[in-house]
Amino acid sequence: MQDYVKEKFQDASGVLLMDETGFLKQGKISAGVQRQYSGTAGRKAGILDSCEFRTKPETALEMIKNAYENSIPFEWTASDSVYGADKNIQKNLK
Repeated sequence: MQDYVKEKFQDASGVLLMDETGFLKQGKISAGVQRQYSGTAGRKAGILDSCEFRTKPETALEMIKNAYENSIPFEWTASDSVYGADKNIQKNLK
């Protein structure tokens, strides 16, 4: 996706937006939506054991770092309070 953005929307005054997109539960294996995981039920929604849990801000910060590494041009970022209040994001964007 970042290669596509870099090719089509290259603009040094660009903005990185941090906001999650909600989606409806589909079938029986949508991760992170109701019905919640229960350790006693032993169900994992089809998620591999090798996948690590990350908070939304941790995921956003990884994507921002990837944008830097891939030379995606942007001048500033915008987000809601989920990301804007995160101290790791604030520290790494200075």
